[in-house]
Amino acid sequence: MTSTIPYKFGGGYAQLNDRGYDCSGSVSYVLREAGIMADQMSSKGFLNYGKSGKGDWITIWAQNSHVYMTIGGLHLDTSGSPKSGGPRLENPAA
Repeated sequence: MTSTIPYKFGGGYAQLNDRGYDCSGSVSYVLREAGIMADQMSSKGFLNYGKSGKGDWITIWAQNSHVYMTIGGLHLDTSGSPKSGGPRLENPAA
């Protein structure tokens, strides 16, 4: 499922509700809307966020320059094909 909200470097990180989202903005948005996190952070900030290891429903995968999450087995990610245009959910098994 591709989003109609475009990728925007810094999107959702500097401003909570934005016109586009980058990787950390996307992950922060989902966690805020789920009531799990109160604010937003950069991808590097997610390196020490939460418990280490795979979660039951949500797992956050972080590096210094990129972060994405798995929610119920679906990947929410901003990387990939330039045509993808923004945050999207993908089934890695498909």
